[in-house]
Amino acid sequence: WGSTFFLVKDHLAYVDPVVMVAYRFVLGTILMGGYLLYRRKPWFTNFKPGALLGVLLWLCYVAQTIGLEFTTASNSGFITGLFVAFVPILALFLFREVPSPSKIMAVLTSMSGLWFLTGGLAEINAGDLLTLITALAFAAYILLADRYTKANLDPYVLTFQQFLTVAGLSVIVALVFRLPFTVTSAGTVGVILFLTLFPTLSAFVIQMAAQKF
Repeated sequence: WGSTFFLVKDHLAYVDPVVMVAYRFVLGTILMGGYLLYRRKPWFTNFKPGALLGVLLWLCYVAQTIGLEFTTASNSGFITGLFVAFVPILALFLFREVPSPSKIMAVLTSMSGLWFLTGGLAEINAGDLLTLITALAFAAYILLADRYTKANLDPYVLTFQQFLTVAGLSVIVALVFRLPFTVTSAGTVGVILFLTLFPTLSAFVIQMAAQKF
């Protein structure tokens, strides 16, 4: 997942950011759809939760990818990682869940480590502010994913549904704004495939399957 930041940053010169998100999630949708067909699982059962997660995930990735055009990979990583702090804050305001002392300590420890890893923020620009949307959306995403997986919704079906939503929204936006679908570097094609298989597909399948527990 951490590789997302510098790989995307290095290849945005060769593909539009929204189109990059579209390619990643179209391919992810195809692979997850094939898996569900193999396991004979329905694609659209309880589609509303999956679609809502997909909208939040789309906000995460589009804001982050566009933001990387204007900021550094380390800034993007640091700001995205702020979702660790936003999760208990949103849980308090949305669901009246007061964080325990151990959770507060975990957040402070995580934020300290994140600061040392990335160097924090030297300055703030437009890309950083866009990436802040990612952190907020991802915190909301985690809270909803937690509720849906603990309500015994199938994590693999949920993953497919949110991927389908992200792919559909990205393609629609690209078509409406007439964004170029061309990828002008062979290396970028390989990067998109890597991003599909690892930071996108495996990361979210693992997260959705594990979060139930």
